[in-house]
Amino acid sequence: MKGRAPKTLALLGLVIILISLIPGYNIDGSGELYPGEYNLHPFQCVDAPYIGFNVDHLLTHVRYNHTDASVYILSLDESQRFINGTELDDLNIYFQAINVSECYTIPDIPAPGYYVILITTNDARGIGYTLHVYRPIPHLSILITGVLVLSIGIIMQYYSVFLRGRSWKNWNRKNV
Repeated sequence: MKGRAPKTLALLGLVIILISLIPGYNIDGSGELYPGEYNLHPFQCVDAPYIGFNVDHLLTHVRYNHTDASVYILSLDESQRFINGTELDDLNIYFQAINVSECYTIPDIPAPGYYVILITTNDARGIGYTLHVYRPIPHLSILITGVLVLSIGIIMQYYSVFLRGRSWKNWNRKNV
């Protein structure tokens, strides 16, 4: 356990931890919807994304306290079925927020995968919205890997210093 291996593992663990802090995919979108219309925003994710949705304004520019926008997350296959005319009630929806003016969440979706965010409205005046999708930081699976590698390096370094020049037989006699 002497030598460079413990220090190399500890350094590698720190590098992996820093990599977990690098932002991943980032989707920023906006759009306008009228009743009966929908917008689709495809994205790919490694793990559950952070989603921020906000209705910015009504297209008639009249202030109104209630908006009627709905946000759904579908698989790529399910979005194709929706485009081909299948009703929302007959689709496998991973996440839904119905009749909302804003939604900030990390939905529980199977990952990794390809997904589509479907936005609809029934508001007679139409809406304008913004959408943000990005990977939460830190990337949890990479962070855990980095912490494990760092811990192994530290433990190896500790034991190589602590047991340097001693055999188990000699160490046990001195400490009894």
